[in-house]
Amino acid sequence: RERERESSRAGGLYRNVMFKLVEFKDVVRIPPADFGKDISVALIDEINKKYANKVVHKVGLCIALHDLLGVRDSFIFPGDGASHVQVSFRMVVFRPFIGEVLTGVVRSCSERDGISVSMNFFEDIVIPPEHLFPKESSFSEEERVWMWESTSGALNIDMHSKIRFRVVDEVFVDVTPHAGGLGCFLLLFSLFSLFSLVSFGFFGVSFGLLLGFFGVIGFVWFRLVSLVALVALGWGFFWVSLGFCSVVVLPFFYFA
Repeated sequence: RERERESSRAGGLYRNVMFKLVEFKDVVRIPPADFGKDISVALIDEINKKYANKVVHKVGLCIALHDLLGVRDSFIFPGDGASHVQVSFRMVVFRPFIGEVLTGVVRSCSERDGISVSMNFFEDIVIPPEHLFPKESSFSEEERVWMWESTSGALNIDMHSKIRFRVVDEVFVDVTPHAGGLGCFLLLFSLFSLFSLVSFGFFGVSFGLLLGFFGVIGFVWFRLVSLVALVALGWGFFWVSLGFCSVVVLPFFYFA
């Protein structure tokens, strides 16, 4: 109950500001060198090392660990002497809401990109030209700054000056590496190879059964034990075995 009251107070405190409390669940790896530490201290160090100053997709910029909510059993996996602990915790996350007014410092200006703003701990803030007073603003090539033509005169948005801005959009960029053109080529080549392998296997099974049929005909129907019948049965068994490996065994290892 005390934790619920604390969460409600924290939720009310952080509901409409740029910092929020977000709950995470993860398996934290504690190396053997930290076994001498208290379990809470070791977990706090590893969680901050993994999450602090990192952007979590669709969540925000993690600042620091706020508290530990629960610690479950630890596990040691074969081949790894570290302890793996299931933990639930809350992080202080920077994610301003749309429409919030923030304060920052001008980091750079350009006519094409607009103004880049820094908040010391976060610098990926861009104010595009279309959001900079569209009718009254202009870019000075000589001073390399944006100017606001007001009724009292020109006001420059100088470098390293403090400004206030309103959040109108948030963009998360997925930096997961993609295969690109080479990856697509390798995927198509692999699928073609698998298709050829399976087709060859079905051909082998069909051809082997056909040769085996003629071999059986030579033994049973004509009551002949001829070299041709033996060769037909041998080749039939060979093609059936090769086709079975191509259709069943090799694709299993291919996908494994």
